[in-house]
Amino acid sequence: MIPISVSSLITLDLSSNQITDESEHRNLQSLPSLENLILNYNQLSLFPDFRHFKRLKVLLLSYNQISTIPYHVVPHQLKILSLKGNQLSAIETTTFSNLEQLEELDFSITKELYLNENEITEISDMAFQGLPKLKVLSLSGNYIASDKLLQFKRHDTLERLLLDNNNYTVDEVTVDEMLEKMPRLRELSLKRDGIASFSVNLEKFAPFLSKLYLSGNRIETLAFLDNIPETLTHLHLDDNKIKGVNGEKLRNVQELLVNGNQIKKVSTKHGNNCDEECITLSGMNKLTKLNVSWNMIKDVAENAFADTKELVELDLSGNPNISLPRDVFEVLTKLEILRISGNQLTFIPSMCSLNRLKHLDLSNNSIKIVEPDNFCNYQTLQELRLQENMIFNVDSNSSFLRRLQGLRWLDLSKNDIDYLPINLIHKHPYLQVLLLKNNNIDNINELFNVRSSYLKELYLEGNPLLTFTIRANNLNVHVAENRSCTINTETMTTIESSEENDGRR
Repeated sequence: MIPISVSSLITLDLSSNQITDESEHRNLQSLPSLENLILNYNQLSLFPDFRHFKRLKVLLLSYNQISTIPYHVVPHQLKILSLKGNQLSAIETTTFSNLEQLEELDFSITKELYLNENEITEISDMAFQGLPKLKVLSLSGNYIASDKLLQFKRHDTLERLLLDNNNYTVDEVTVDEMLEKMPRLRELSLKRDGIASFSVNLEKFAPFLSKLYLSGNRIETLAFLDNIPETLTHLHLDDNKIKGVNGEKLRNVQELLVNGNQIKKVSTKHGNNCDEECITLSGMNKLTKLNVSWNMIKDVAENAFADTKELVELDLSGNPNISLPRDVFEVLTKLEILRISGNQLTFIPSMCSLNRLKHLDLSNNSIKIVEPDNFCNYQTLQELRLQENMIFNVDSNSSFLRRLQGLRWLDLSKNDIDYLPINLIHKHPYLQVLLLKNNNIDNINELFNVRSSYLKELYLEGNPLLTFTIRANNLNVHVAENRSCTINTETMTTIESSEENDGRR
């Protein structure tokens, strides 16, 4: 029996209580004020009769064993219904749109419907016509054939349609047809659906679409970009087989993800210097986020970012043969996040104009020396990642680090550093985390000749340290488990083994 005694209860969560069809969940009827009921992760195989719950607005029945939705037991005032992870085998027209039973089946104010991770294989084209105010529909994780994903009748209120991770059975799937348009659709997600060709006329299907997610498919060509609405601002094409993107067709896009494709060049103009294996950024003057990591990029034109001066985040990582002009980032004065890791770079492009930069990732390259002029006088940079390079010396006199007064996180792990100057800590009043793992450092005493009150985390695993003395307040020191360490008794320093650290990070 489910013990219930609070008659004024508004929200009740009974998840993971092994409630079955025979359980006395009817005792809940003594809660006339109940508005939110959560019965996730139980053992219900039948949709419970909630007709007498006059105020129930949110009903969550995810991860049970429900196979059907009887139309006569659903409360008419329900706004949100979730049936994720059940055993629904199909959605029939009568489930939601039997007009003769409309008074009993009144979904007139339901706004969100989640049917994720069931066993749905087909959808009647009229299935959702009985939900006139539906705004969010999610059918992800089912078995709907990819070429049938957009076979809906017109729906005038739907704003978000999520159809990710449907298990497809056809090798080369083309999505090119839809029954009728969705005049208010703002977001369409078709991730990991096995789509090889997408050629839907989006101007007709969703004239006000702003977000389109096609990640993790097998798309090679982008002919559909000829017919996209001007409202499109977010386009995710990552992890496909795309070789070229013409940015001139994406003038209003603010966020573009094309990582994990087969692009070889980055240019500003579509023409002689940009063939079918190129991404051009011409005219993309509203772009704020661009990810072209993990492609096959070799060439980046010197003026590649001339039209993308609004960029805030840029990722060029994972292109090991990339060639970067030294001043290629000069125009990106609004950039805050820059990732160029895993590119075998031997030098750092000029960063002097990036006076808003907060996060810089230069890890896993072949950098030996960091010149002071690489960074100029930065006050904004908070996180700098230089791990897995070939840096052998951190110079205390002309060090680039003296220019980074706002630095909070510095990672110099997996380099060839054998000496650390005292200025590394004491010239950086905001530095809180310093990672020096897997270097050749055998003495850090000079680093702490003056007490540091700012540093909170110091990582020294994988260095040939035997003993060291540290003067610091509230500092966690991470060292190898088999090393002996002498700690100043005046400090509040904590020693942690590398095994403990590996479990934490």
